Amino acid sequence: IASCCRQLRLSANLADHAFAMQGETHQEYLYNLLSEEIKCRKAARIGKLINSAGFPVQHNFAAFHPDEVQLELCQYSRQKKLKDYAAFLSSSSSFC
Repeated sequence: IASCCRQLRLSANLADHAFAMQGETHQEYLYNLLSEEIKCRKAARIGKLINSAGFPVQHNFAAFHPDEVQLELCQYSRQKKLKDYAAFLSSSSSFC
């Protein structure tokens, strides 16, 4: 089976699944076998696309811990907020 798969340019997964796959008729067996091959190829293609996209790490929400996040404001943002706050204080003090 492995030799035939190589000649037909099918993956080695097909040969591995050939003995484990079941079906009541020959058509059902073949359908189950080819469906499994399609699933394996889709999963391999998705994996290749994710790797070629260049993402540094695949993240998920299960590994996210919000209590470990520390937000740092950049110096420019900090200065701008201080200036805005000082302007607010100077304008509001004239109303009192």
